[in-house]
Amino acid sequence: MGRQASTSGSSSDHCASLSIVPPAIRETKTQNAPIRSSDDRPYKGAATGGHVFFAHFEREERQYLLIAIVNEKLGASMTSDLDVQDVRHLDMDGFRFAGRINMTGWTNGEERYIGFLKGMREVSEYFKEFLGCDTTVQNRRDTAELVQALMAFATDDGMDTPSKDDFLARAKTICERSAKAQEELSFEALANELSPQDPERLMSVLADPDLRLNDGFVPDRRALGPLIKFKGKTPTWSIEFNRHAITRGNVRFNAEDNTLTLTGLPEDLTAQLRTEYSQDG
Repeated sequence: MGRQASTSGSSSDHCASLSIVPPAIRETKTQNAPIRSSDDRPYKGAATGGHVFFAHFEREERQYLLIAIVNEKLGASMTSDLDVQDVRHLDMDGFRFAGRINMTGWTNGEERYIGFLKGMREVSEYFKEFLGCDTTVQNRRDTAELVQALMAFATDDGMDTPSKDDFLARAKTICERSAKAQEELSFEALANELSPQDPERLMSVLADPDLRLNDGFVPDRRALGPLIKFKGKTPTWSIEFNRHAITRGNVRFNAEDNTLTLTGLPEDLTAQLRTEYSQDG
């Protein structure tokens, strides 16, 4: 550690390992004690020891900073006298990549320039606070962009209305499952579950560089609504209905005159309207 290291595909990789604590950290009582802030409140996913590993590298003319945690573990080795002795060494099998910062993207003002390790929520949460990173807004944007991509895929694939409704409803279920568990979404897993007959086709769409979609985010449940719902409002009315209303014919849209026809109104609404219009008459 602390020397130059090579990474496949990198033209200039520099790595260093430091046992440090982030700014504003007051103390670490023992290696396994949670790091505490200046007001004695534990950090989210508090660090429990180990080495913070920094690697600066360049790939495809873009600069990156990789941050990871490397822990030590106890092993054994054979001495020259053929005795067995305990040896502590870096646990490279348990190497936990926590975050990667696209320095070029950050410098250029791009909206998304930080990625986190999939499935390591406690490490990601710690580094989000360590880096002062709030992913709430970005997660909502990423979710909205994913929703648009899935809806476009269903349309371009020529799905009929029932098939499209089923496809998008299942997509919402999968994404909501990740949202409830606060687990980062994997596009590969999404494609395999959502389109098991041909996951590569869906993956090729989600991986299209022109769409600039990035997996590894926790879906925002509020942004998943358009997968199964339509809604809109004006200063005088608001409306919301799901896709099944279109399939069943309860909602009909006329694109020529830009009108919406509703059928099967609930009895309470019908009664209110009848009363209103009888009084007007």
